[in-house]
Amino acid sequence: MQNSNNFTSASTTTTNILGKITYEIPGVKGLSGTFSINKNINSANGKQFGTSFVYGKYKWSGGEQSYSGR
Repeated sequence: MQNSNNFTSASTTTTNILGKITYEIPGVKGLSGTFSINKNINSANGKQFGTSFVYGKYKWSGGEQSYSGR
């Protein structure tokens, strides 16, 4: 359908969090410990509003018929 005043909207958010800690162990030259963590957060929010349709059945003399329309 064209020009039916439908509305569509979408937003996507991506967050990356990276943390790293390095600790040099005292008294032991050249030895260190490292801890790292990574967290990815993805979010999508979509909205869609459209045209509504009425659907009904009517009994005609020739049998049951269906129609759709606004």
